[in-house]
Amino acid sequence: MTGLVVSVILTAIPFWLIMGDIFDSKLTASLVRGIVAVQIVVHMVYFLQMSPQSEGGWTLMALIFPLIIVGIALAG
Repeated sequence: MTGLVVSVILTAIPFWLIMGDIFDSKLTASLVRGIVAVQIVVHMVYFLQMSPQSEGGWTLMALIFPLIIVGIALAG
């Protein structure tokens, strides 16, 4: 439930920032990118069950792949 609530909040904030036209476009884009990065970590921990305490901890490839995809997505 914690992951779901945090995900909904992290989805509502960028929606509010964009629809409310709160800041200029460059600041809004930066804030949305930051929130996206946090939301990806939330999804990895709560929904994909990736944590250092699980069996053998995070494997290097399981951590590097999402980071590469996030980097490509945020750069685009």
